[in-house]
Amino acid sequence: MRTPVISLLVRACATAVAALTIGIGLPLTAGAGTALACGEGPAAAATTTTATAQGPADTVSGFIAPAPTGITAGGPPIEIGVEEANLSGSAIDRVVPSFALYNERASGEGIGTPLTVGEVSVEVMSGGQWTPVALHTGCDPVILADLTALAGPLADGQAHRLLFRVGLVADAPRDQTTIQVFSGRTAQGRTNRLDLEVEHPAPPAPRPSGTPSAATTPTGTPSAAGALAVGLGVPAPVR
Repeated sequence: MRTPVISLLVRACATAVAALTIGIGLPLTAGAGTALACGEGPAAAATTTTATAQGPADTVSGFIAPAPTGITAGGPPIEIGVEEANLSGSAIDRVVPSFALYNERASGEGIGTPLTVGEVSVEVMSGGQWTPVALHTGCDPVILADLTALAGPLADGQAHRLLFRVGLVADAPRDQTTIQVFSGRTAQGRTNRLDLEVEHPAPPAPRPSGTPSAATTPTGTPSAAGALAVGLGVPAPVR
């Protein structure tokens, strides 16, 4: 969806920069070769490229408020909105949105289990319906969403918005405690970063073993007829 005016969220970033270098090695401009070197080829690189046919594009992005702060393993997917604006002063022929997931604590600090493609799902709202997005492993390892199908021109002073839906599998490693979401860049050349706290529901309590079933009638108890026969001095009936 294209908006004729730029929201306050993006307008707060009044100046764009031509290149971006971020701490995790995720390139967001054309010509950066890191994703090609350690990702999965052109598809992985394209998911992190915002470019014209001639060179880097001056776009500024931001997460749309209210942004989520957490995600539950096995819970309902969360929705994340992103707005990207062209403040370059001229039209951009082709803008490819970017969206990536990362587990900095595990991959950057070596604590816990890195996030994998099989543990997350990403969908984007397109044509009025949720459309699954292919995911690729890039560097560090970062997980890149392939959004090349959404590439298109963006006029100067215009912005477009995207709505993503992200899910995490129920059996995600319990030592995954945070997930970082990246999309586009700020006017200062830094990645837009959203930190999500991961909630792992407590596993169900184990069912106790060896619990006796319904009470059974004790064996060897004389019947009423047997007790009466004994009282009368006659032999009890044999069972």
